Amino acid sequence: MAEKVFVRNVPDKLWRSLKAGAAARGMTVSKAVRQALEAWIEKPDAEPTRFRWRKITALGASGQTDVSERHDEYLARAALARKSR
Repeated sequence: MAEKVFVRNVPDKLWRSLKAGAAARGMTVSKAVRQALEAWIEKPDAEPTRFRWRKITALGASGQTDVSERHDEYLARAALARKSR
């Protein structure tokens, strides 16, 4: 038998984000919360998705000092070099 759970004191911003995220994925808020709970139970120590990008920053040294200003140029060069292989 399924149990009912009530969550109190959900901040307005979090509630709006939850509703919008569920709607964008074509699911109910209940289903979105169940999925989040299942994911947490499977990996309770996992970082939330929004913080995963931190793990890829500063992974290597390119030798360039201006990457933040010229990132589009460097990405285009890398894409062209890969395409020509």
